[in-house]
Amino acid sequence: MGRALVRAVLIARCVASVVFAARLGVVSASSHLALVDPFVWFATVDGLLALAMGGLALTLPVLHGSFILVAVIDGLLLLGAALTLRLAPGIPFYVVTTILYIGLAGVIALVIGLLKVIVARRLERAMGGNALSGALAVAGFASIAFGAAVFLMHPEPATVRLLLIAGALMEGLALLIAALRPWNTAPLPSDPGRLSR
Repeated sequence: MGRALVRAVLIARCVASVVFAARLGVVSASSHLALVDPFVWFATVDGLLALAMGGLALTLPVLHGSFILVAVIDGLLLLGAALTLRLAPGIPFYVVTTILYIGLAGVIALVIGLLKVIVARRLERAMGGNALSGALAVAGFASIAFGAAVFLMHPEPATVRLLLIAGALMEGLALLIAALRPWNTAPLPSDPGRLSR
């Protein structure tokens, strides 16, 4: 039952990513402010789903440790960003603050991406190569690429919008593959199954 619920949350997160990309596709790319509302919606929904996934992973012992930690950190950071933008709506209207937010988003994307790649590797060692560890690695690399791109490119609104769309679609596809493909939740015989090591 726990595995089915984790799969359902993965599908829900995929849908949220695709809807976010679709909403970004129809907003004007003339300013960073146009990206705020779709991002707040996405960060709220995906943050709650990430926390739910972390809670549901408690029912699968092989996912204890790093997987749950990354899901909780991911969820809290997304909800924190959404809450900040909701409670302080005037913040995005200052260009300097907007640039700082974009820089902070880049740093967070890099950190979360690295954590996801590390956890994907630990899952692969504990459970063998499977869709869950592969999807987590793809999502991690997408986050790393977005974070690096923010620092390497001038963050024009159109560029940021395209990067967000590409990252959301890539992560959505990875989550869908993880949800639909079989993955083993039993630890490999050579590993006692604790991912927190």
